[in-house]
Amino acid sequence: MPNDHLRLHERHRTSRVGQSRAGHERRVAERVTATSGQQPKPRTGCGSQRRDGRARLAVGLTAALVVTLSACTSSTGLDTAALQRSITHQARLAYPTLGITATRCRGTGDRNQALTCTVRGPATTLTVQARPTRHTRIQLEARDAVLPANSAAQFVAAHTSIPALVSCGAPTTVIVKPGTLIPCRVAFSDQTTSTAQVQVLDPDGDVALRTGAFAPAAVTPGGALSWAPVGRTVLGRPLIFTAQSGSVGLAWLDPGLLHPVLVAGTSDPLGSPGPWGGQVPPSVQPALAAAFNSGFKMGDIHGGWVGWGTVWRPPEAGDASLVINTAGQATVGQFGRDVFSGPDTAYIRQNLSLLVDGGVPVPSADNPAVWGASVSGAATWRSALGVDAHGALVYAAGGGLTPAALAQALVAAGVQRGMQLDINPMWISFNTYQSALDGTVQGTKVFGLRGDERYLTPDTRDFIAMLVRGVVQPGATGRIGIAPLHQTIRAPSG
Repeated sequence: MPNDHLRLHERHRTSRVGQSRAGHERRVAERVTATSGQQPKPRTGCGSQRRDGRARLAVGLTAALVVTLSACTSSTGLDTAALQRSITHQARLAYPTLGITATRCRGTGDRNQALTCTVRGPATTLTVQARPTRHTRIQLEARDAVLPANSAAQFVAAHTSIPALVSCGAPTTVIVKPGTLIPCRVAFSDQTTSTAQVQVLDPDGDVALRTGAFAPAAVTPGGALSWAPVGRTVLGRPLIFTAQSGSVGLAWLDPGLLHPVLVAGTSDPLGSPGPWGGQVPPSVQPALAAAFNSGFKMGDIHGGWVGWGTVWRPPEAGDASLVINTAGQATVGQFGRDVFSGPDTAYIRQNLSLLVDGGVPVPSADNPAVWGASVSGAATWRSALGVDAHGALVYAAGGGLTPAALAQALVAAGVQRGMQLDINPMWISFNTYQSALDGTVQGTKVFGLRGDERYLTPDTRDFIAMLVRGVVQPGATGRIGIAPLHQTIRAPSG
């Protein structure tokens, strides 16, 4: 049959080709052995597989081509060594101060699989992910954040209510994983301390400030007056608001961010208890927000004065009293009924009796003779201090005032209990203070006739200084990290 004859002829021809090539291979092997005395090594790689495929032409030309293409494709993968060298180079560009020396990647070498690579320096270890993308490209992504030396401490210091020295571990560049909490110690300029933690959020070095305490709740002035902020703003909040009620000026003082200190004058009370010498010392001035006059001279009243660990005179029961505890919380009340002395009492200043009680003027407010002798009659410069329903102190002052007019202004400001302070023009003043660009502190007269810088230099009379509390702002966010490695490179092939 013609077809049978053709198939027989093809098998015979193929057999002869195979035998001829086999003979050629044997002759080449014999020549190599005769020349070197060694058996030739078996050929490997894509080229040898191609030749092996041709040697098996007996199974058909199509089968030989399939074997050849399959063998070439399976041997082609990612050149891991070249990739590691490329990552090392890119890391040196991104982080020139880390002294990057080498990279080691973990994975199968399959160009379709992401690799996790460890980049090393003399004292650093950084994780980089190498992720294949389209068109034989590899995306390099740093998985750790690199924070410059002292950046965490500087971030915390930028979010404190008053100047502070902050330490957050070793002052060196650090590499941290997202989620890490960096502990910090905060030493405020008012000698108080606190702690905080900087939480690293992502490889970009975005961070958030965590503290064990909550920021003092924001409260606002009350009463029937229109208030406006003056002076310093701390952590985004005004500290002081002022208002006018007739001829009386009033100042509302934030109870959460301010705390009062009773300061002895150089001559009143005698002996000047305390270390400040009748002024706010330069070391404390950066925390000073306001200061105002105290009460009558101690020689003109029977009330008490307590402060700085000294009981200059014990408090009198029934007297109007400003009482401040060791936590800086203050209130005004009648001693023995509203306020008392205890282990946590830091300061007590008494002056006459209450002028406002239960949110109304006391009956004796209409009798000027009860409220001290004046150089200009019943209507003179007068000042007072009260506490509102939020626990905030409210200062009041003005010229040509009777005790009743002063009491009515306190009530209009929402004061629940109030006491008269000093009277007569030369003693009354309320100043606010701000830090200038050069670091010096400057005062501004708000009420009274005395100068802007009063209480920054020694004063003969005692006074109340309102200091900003040392607070770290919880929840503050920012970015402090070095821009992370983020680069696309060509995939090296093996």
